[in-house]
Amino acid sequence: MKGIHDVAWDASGHAPVIVQDAGTGAVLALATMDRAALATTLSTGRATYHSPPGAPAGCAAIGPLQMITAVRLACDGRAILLQVQPAGPLCQTKAATCFAATLSAEAAPADPTRMSSPTETFDVSIAWSPEAAEGA
Repeated sequence: MKGIHDVAWDASGHAPVIVQDAGTGAVLALATMDRAALATTLSTGRATYHSPPGAPAGCAAIGPLQMITAVRLACDGRAILLQVQPAGPLCQTKAATCFAATLSAEAAPADPTRMSSPTETFDVSIAWSPEAAEGA
């Protein structure tokens, strides 16, 4: 069994947290925790988050109560998986997940690093096959 000391905290003392619906398996949000938030989560059974100073709180941190069904640590310690039973929509948009929006693969700018607006999309060509994955 792993403990808080096994988490690979970043330089600011935070770790990424993947929030997953325990019933459906859907990924609900990506959040962050510090040691105190993880300790509180483990001791209370309720998800508690902490964002780095100056960072937005994120969907999970402002969503409804989330009761924990499992807490798992990635094999390298660099990410935490919370399996939760949310008490309602998690995202500030009232969607069930923060990942409800589909990323479009249209209108590629000449240089994707110089997008003219936050809503502009760019073309992503994805070619996947089992044969290609075996060679990866």
